[in-house]
Amino acid sequence: MFETYAGLGKIGLNISDVKFEDDLSFKIKGYGKYPEIEFTQEWSGLHYFVADVPDDNIQSTAEQFIRDMQLLLLNEIFKTCHTITFKQIASDIIPLDFHVVVLSKNKVQVPSNFIEKKIGNVSVAFDPKEIYSPGTMSYVFGSEDLEGKSILLYHAYVEVAADFMMNMMRRMIRLYHEADNAVNSVESSKDLDSIRKTMDVIDGITKECSESFGKLIQARNNFRHKLEEFHRAKLGKIEKDLASALEVEKSLVKINLDAEYMHVQWQDVLIEFLKNLDSTLDARVMLYGAQRKRGFFG
Repeated sequence: MFETYAGLGKIGLNISDVKFEDDLSFKIKGYGKYPEIEFTQEWSGLHYFVADVPDDNIQSTAEQFIRDMQLLLLNEIFKTCHTITFKQIASDIIPLDFHVVVLSKNKVQVPSNFIEKKIGNVSVAFDPKEIYSPGTMSYVFGSEDLEGKSILLYHAYVEVAADFMMNMMRRMIRLYHEADNAVNSVESSKDLDSIRKTMDVIDGITKECSESFGKLIQARNNFRHKLEEFHRAKLGKIEKDLASALEVEKSLVKINLDAEYMHVQWQDVLIEFLKNLDSTLDARVMLYGAQRKRGFFG
């Protein structure tokens, strides 16, 4: 948050009402077709934007909102205030995920697989299987200024965190197979140049693995603190009912358990595998290098 705050003077946006306390927030005027956007950056790394949009064709509008806010966050905020993070996102070291919550006084059409639950004077519609799937939307009908906003932010956090975990699982599998294929390609080779090229490939995989594993460690700590924050929160009745409907606590617990399992998989499977490959390739270079030297000198 401090990096963002320190870089506000360099951002080429019309910014006002800056508040820097537990969270960082400010208003952005005249960005694209949006008269005003409210931006907030939480301590947990959740960044969220709030804007008024037309009720017509709301699903398409929400999808466009995601694209517009992604460009705003990346090109206007991260690129200016967080150059290292921006490069890591551009290199796919850090996945960037979005979830949109639509608040509407009137009911609008939602996908057929969504379920709807009534909470007081409002109802919430969401994909019950959305966690660890590509869904990116939830809906609240009956109010545009919901008392349970904090719960919706927890829900959005869980969805973004779940996407992060899915990306980390896919990345671990990809890196494992890339390393395995690289070594298999020179399994019986005695060509030192080929072995050294394979070592360079493994070095690149190891570098990506190390950077990604570091982000996984940070994420685990973040997930734990987010669950602790939820347990400390003093919730009103609507907030409790909404949290129950969206299974916020259950999802936060699941994220923490899955992150613990993912940490073990990366450390005990992928990282140990890469260490063993590196040692094996080093030994082969020494072996074939010595044999080649003896052959040259007779």
